[in-house]
Amino acid sequence: MDEMRCFSPNRNILCLFDVDGTLTPPRQKIDPQLDDFFQSLKKKVKIGVVGGSDYSKIAEQLGEGDEVIHKYDYVFAENGTVQYKDGKLLSKQAIQNQLGEELLQDLINFCLRYMGLIKLPKKRGTFIEFRNGMLNISPIGRSCTAEERLEFSEIDKREKIREKFVQALQQEFAGKGLRFTRGRHVFLEYVRAVLFAQCGDACFAQLMIYESVPQTATQQPVRNGDAVFASGRVSLIWP
Repeated sequence: MDEMRCFSPNRNILCLFDVDGTLTPPRQKIDPQLDDFFQSLKKKVKIGVVGGSDYSKIAEQLGEGDEVIHKYDYVFAENGTVQYKDGKLLSKQAIQNQLGEELLQDLINFCLRYMGLIKLPKKRGTFIEFRNGMLNISPIGRSCTAEERLEFSEIDKREKIREKFVQALQQEFAGKGLRFTRGRHVFLEYVRAVLFAQCGDACFAQLMIYESVPQTATQQPVRNGDAVFASGRVSLIWP
């Protein structure tokens, strides 16, 4: 905290932070000391959070009730497709509106066929979790228990189930404006499908974030996250 006193305020700088694995362990509460630090940091620069989870999960991790949208200048849920600024909802975007129903169904049907051929010791429910900006695709099923998820993780390490799944998706949907990545933690058993803009290398969620942040008033955002690498989710949003 002492270093903060020597830091000159510049509210034209926006610092964006990933949630799971950066500000908190996955799906856990933020440490109170870290929470206090961010409130001190907010007096110096603008701060925002970007999470793949829906707003209710982010709010639960970073505060109580709706206080999270008042603690941070910007809150981007579901990888930026749900946007809050200064305590108010800006907009919600939906992947199906950008992707189109035909391609979306092709993607879902391909995944279901592919997963139907995978033999595992256990399978549960919710094999495809539909979110505003992406799809989480789970060969074991997202409703599996923590123990079952760990069991799948060990099998996945040996047999590279998700890695092969990603390769198959990349081959099947090459040139369709989609990118695929694996959940980065042992407790994230899914493959993730993220929509990219057809016009270039910009992620749909990234475009939503850029549109929400006035570039004339804010310098290039500084990104901070635990998956800032070539195939990581943070790099998928901010190439």
